[in-house]
Amino acid sequence: MIPGYGEDYGGVMPEQMPNIDISGNEGLPEMPFGMGGNTLVLREGKNPHTPAFEVLGVPNYPFVKVMTMENYLNNRWIMSSEEPELRFLLGEKMNREFSKNSVKIKPVEPSKGYIPVLSGNYEMKYDFSLMEYKKSGVFYSNELIENFYEMVYETPPTEAQLRYAKTDGNYEYDVYIPKVVELIVDEVIENCYSDYEAIKFVEEFLLENYTYDNSVINNYGDKDGISAFLLGEDRVGNHLDFLSAYAIILRAVGIPCRLALGYKLLPNAQYQVVYADQVYIYPEIKFEDYGWVPMDVFSYDVFYNPPEKTITQITFADDTARRGNSITVRGTVTDSLGNPLDNMTVLIYLKKYKEEPCLSYSKVNVSQGSFETVFNITGDTNAGKYHVIADLLENDIYRTSSSDPELKVITDTFLEIDSPENIFGNKFNFSGKILDEFSFEGVKGLEVNVSFEHLNLVETIESGEDGILSGEIEIDIPEDYLYFKNFFFCRKILFAL
Repeated sequence: MIPGYGEDYGGVMPEQMPNIDISGNEGLPEMPFGMGGNTLVLREGKNPHTPAFEVLGVPNYPFVKVMTMENYLNNRWIMSSEEPELRFLLGEKMNREFSKNSVKIKPVEPSKGYIPVLSGNYEMKYDFSLMEYKKSGVFYSNELIENFYEMVYETPPTEAQLRYAKTDGNYEYDVYIPKVVELIVDEVIENCYSDYEAIKFVEEFLLENYTYDNSVINNYGDKDGISAFLLGEDRVGNHLDFLSAYAIILRAVGIPCRLALGYKLLPNAQYQVVYADQVYIYPEIKFEDYGWVPMDVFSYDVFYNPPEKTITQITFADDTARRGNSITVRGTVTDSLGNPLDNMTVLIYLKKYKEEPCLSYSKVNVSQGSFETVFNITGDTNAGKYHVIADLLENDIYRTSSSDPELKVITDTFLEIDSPENIFGNKFNFSGKILDEFSFEGVKGLEVNVSFEHLNLVETIESGEDGILSGEIEIDIPEDYLYFKNFFFCRKILFAL
């Protein structure tokens, strides 16, 4: 990492401009968003299998990015210099539920710094302030983020659509062209007739002419890493060697390409917890119609399965809870032999059905094999039956496990009745609303009985959308019923609901 790149580098940037060193002198960075603290630190060796953040929704691409590296200089990929724009969306109404073409991200621990976001075109929704680095396509938070934020994305292009799509020729970027790259560029131009053909040609050229071995660490010292890799006698390189050469060659051809630093995701999962060892570097290419599209080239597996099994049990949970009030959950966590575990984390969920994808409600730490948490039933949780699910988050040794008793969530209601003062004839229109006392929202599908004093009559009306009650009621008047006036029927009716 190059220290000292602050405001002098351009714009009000967080201290120490992030970068990726390909010389072999430093390891790859990890980005502990969701584990507390700032976004970027530097490590050697494997990142720990530590939970970072939850992802609800099927992603448009199997990645989220935290930073993007626009420029290459002295064996380092560095972020673009730009002024951020302060964005406020305070009071934005957020929906916790799973929805199509939407990804919601929630940190496991309150976190600040660069936040994980999607590639491609999307709309950002959040209820706090952010700094947006528009050219880089990333966001930075100076304040701790505790709740979730959402990205609603456009449907990504298919490979067939990309085959005929144009890259963005108006996007400006620095070009670095070593002599060895010039020769490759000539070959690309000679053999390709479209942008997509050039993109695929460069990938195939590198795989056919060089050996991909991600266990290799090339130490280039003071030599230029890209030239040394392309001209090396062994022609062996790791993921970062191949990506750097790939991006530089495409940029030299005239195709805007940069490196994104983020995390690799399970591609089709509706819900997943992302861990620190899923850190990943991948290229993005800018297309005119689709924005920055990630390319999953020279890929490798980042998903880790810990060796030891665990047992998580909920030993107590309230069987009934009222909206807006709290619920208590207690439980135990042991290994497969029954030994209590320590210093681990459990997430608590409320699910209508066991496999429902949803964000967690509460987080609790495990101490000497036990956990206990008290949390409120939020206003966006409707009355009904739910499963209380406790999921243990993994570490380098122990796998996840879960427990799921049932919970009934109840709520109080009240009626707003638009009753007539007097009734003329034997028919009248009844209207009103039935509302949730906690949220003041209408409740659909509840039956309300309407009865009449001194009359053997009960009418049932079911609430519709937004809790609206509406219906015409006909009264069968007995012969001995008293009237105020003989020349027409007129009597006040009392409602008992």
